[in-house]
Amino acid sequence: HPDAKVLPDAKYYLGMAHLRSGNMRQARNTLRDFQEDYPQSALLPDVLFALCESYHVPTPQNDRELDLGVKALREFVGKFGKHDKAIVADYLIGASYFNRGRYEDAVAELTGFAKRWSKSDKDELPQASNLVGMALVAQKRHREALDTWNQFLAKFTNHRLWNQVQRQILDTEYLIGDEAYRAKKYGDALKAWDAFQAKYPLDVRNPDIMFMRGMI
Repeated sequence: HPDAKVLPDAKYYLGMAHLRSGNMRQARNTLRDFQEDYPQSALLPDVLFALCESYHVPTPQNDRELDLGVKALREFVGKFGKHDKAIVADYLIGASYFNRGRYEDAVAELTGFAKRWSKSDKDELPQASNLVGMALVAQKRHREALDTWNQFLAKFTNHRLWNQVQRQILDTEYLIGDEAYRAKKYGDALKAWDAFQAKYPLDVRNPDIMFMRGMI
């Protein structure tokens, strides 16, 4: 019966079943019908978040999915900014840009995200900080990446990504010298290697550095 109280729940769970089975088009159709038919439902935030997921965020498969997914995420945050999933949706905007290789957009979105949610203790904050560093390295903005990750180490001392970020710092410091050498900027390479070897005298790549020094 169309007026049955169970109908909204049934339509919601049908949409979620389509989503979980990978039938994204049918999921969107069902969830949009729900949005139109039950605009006052307590389930509406979950419906809108599921619509975002139907575009495979944070790993959209193409630029169209990226654009539509980001639009849906912004709509969710705009309508339900106090909801528990608002911080997740806001984070997924920047993460989606990152995963599509839109690194400049990712840095802008994730930096803004970190400012907006600076008082939160949710896990999305350290994840965003790490992604900013990775996006900066992808743009060869190595010094900015190092600054970002050093702030991560100071701020998120007990986070599960702490050791990974420390390793990324080491790798990036090595990369600075390596890229300078490959670009034939030998003065910059020597300066970077001096700093690297002084800081990490036992690193396994130091013999490679010595070899490259000899090639200059």
